[in-house]
Amino acid sequence: MGNLVGRDSMYILGGHEYELEPKPPYNIKPFLDRLGYGPYPHTYRDCLWRRLIWIEDTYIPVDIHVGGDIWNPMLRVGIHTSEEELSERVYRELRNMFMVDLDYQDFIRKSRKYVSIYSLSIKRIGERPLGHYSSYEAYMEAAIINRPGLRHDYKRLKKFIMLFGVFIHKGGEWYWGYPRPSNIVDADMERLTSVLGSRMAAWTVKSIAEEGSKPNPDYAGGFGVGKSIEGLAKSRLYSLECGDREVERLRRFKSEVLMSGVSSRDYRDLFKGLRSYCGLILYLIESEYFK
Repeated sequence: MGNLVGRDSMYILGGHEYELEPKPPYNIKPFLDRLGYGPYPHTYRDCLWRRLIWIEDTYIPVDIHVGGDIWNPMLRVGIHTSEEELSERVYRELRNMFMVDLDYQDFIRKSRKYVSIYSLSIKRIGERPLGHYSSYEAYMEAAIINRPGLRHDYKRLKKFIMLFGVFIHKGGEWYWGYPRPSNIVDADMERLTSVLGSRMAAWTVKSIAEEGSKPNPDYAGGFGVGKSIEGLAKSRLYSLECGDREVERLRRFKSEVLMSGVSSRDYRDLFKGLRSYCGLILYLIESEYFK
């Protein structure tokens, strides 16, 4: 099982509460409901999202109540630390992680000329996946999960977190977090391989952890993990804008569900008008057609 990093007494030194008001339409619940309880490393049940956030060499428990509706969403955030500066930093990153500023109405407007995309944007109105808290976590998940819209791909991540992640027990609830980079650097290669399914995946995860364990990690350029992982990680870090990998995956969807009835010229135009949303398009397609 993962590593215990604290008990209740270490985490009841105060806290800070915030409210996030996402730009409507906003609907993160289908993504969270589809995955189930977790840990991924978050847990989610009865509209309550919980996890540990790693910052300044410590883990901070966070609770978020996902409330309201698609047109009047409200996220109530509890950050369990007495240090106001740390709390503010975590809050700012949670805004990015929950993609509260993604302009879904703009996405709808720009997708009107592409019938299949527009229909999907209305059917799954406001939906989006959860982003990532840090570059380390984004690269880790990109190495473990190939298709963010598919529930099946998260089974490996859940097993990885349960075996290598960290956790605390607070107020009768479990809070999980990504493992410290040093824990993965020191992890047995055969054990990692058995969890992740291939030696290449285990090597990639170790490479990411080695970079993350440096005093000033630099993820620019992918540091040898491959452009596909780099592109996926960057597309899920602070936005859903896609890189070359996502563009190529959209091309493969052309003959399937995405671009049916769309001319070659309109298809080329897609990458001018919707490139900043094609990571979102991929997520919606995979959620709808490839469950």
